[in-house]
Amino acid sequence: MKLTHDYFVTRIFIHGDFYDYGGSDGGENGGSTTSKIPITEVQGQIVKMMLSNPHITKKEIAENLKLSVDGIRYHIKKMTESGTIRYFGTSRNGHWEVLR
Repeated sequence: MKLTHDYFVTRIFIHGDFYDYGGSDGGENGGSTTSKIPITEVQGQIVKMMLSNPHITKKEIAENLKLSVDGIRYHIKKMTESGTIRYFGTSRNGHWEVLR
């Protein structure tokens, strides 16, 4: 009896240091889009934008800083967890509040 398969299996083994990679290729080839500017500087720029326009969206911040929306989400999550910023209201009618 001949066995045939209509699929194949691929295994990818990821080295532990892969997640620590801080490439500077802008994210197009697997690098980080946040590595162009030091993290504290990026977060400082985000805070300045939130202070000047509390209703600014993550998409607008990403466009202004020329980073991905996911990169901005990352920094906002870190600042929210550390108590630096907080978002009040709904996604359409809310605003940012800088706490520190």
